[in-house]
Formats: sequence, structure tokens, C-alpha cells
Amino acid sequence: MTPITLVKDEIIYNLFKQLTMQKSLMLVLAGVAIELLIAPDKGSATQRKVSDWLTGAKDDAKSFLGDAAEDVKSKANSVRRDVNEAKDGVKEEAEDAARKWS
Repeated sequence: MTPITLVKDEIIYNLFKQLTMQKSLMLVLAGVAIELLIAPDKGSATQRKVSDWLTGAKDDAKSFLGDAAEDVKSKANSVRRDVNEAKDGVKEEAEDAARKWS
């Protein structure tokens, strides 16, 4: 596999994780909506619980997306370094070959 293929695969994997998280979030929100309809607590208590939960879910989502973005950036930097090292190696070999033939 080439470094570019690895980065492309990593990006696709991270997008898949994000989509999976979105689907999971939608299921959880549907569950919250059902709970609101059958909640035994007062409206204000239920509202507070939902608000607290949503705040936590929002923070978790931000953390997840930030981590995914950092992973992609890290992988891209790694591939960039590998490509530059390979390019420098080829350049040195070409210069050595040119010196031998001149």
C-alpha cells in the first residue's frame, strides 16, 4: 500500500466512525423523546435531566470529533514525512548515479 492509500483509508474510516456516531446519537435522542412522553418526574426535573445529558453528549461529541481530526492530521503529517524522506532518498541516489556516469 502506498502512503496516499493509507491516508485515504484512514479518512474513510474516520468518516465511517462519525456517521456511526451520528446514527447512535439519533437513536439516543429518539429514546430521550420517548422517555419524555412517559416520564414519571415533573416536567422541570425531566427537563433538567435531559439538559444535563445533552450537555454531556455534546461534550463527548466534540471530544470525539476533535480526536478524529487530530488522528487524520497526525496520519497526514506522517505520510508527508515518509514521502519527503523517500523523495530525498531518490534524489540522493540520482545524484550518486549522475556522479558515477560523469
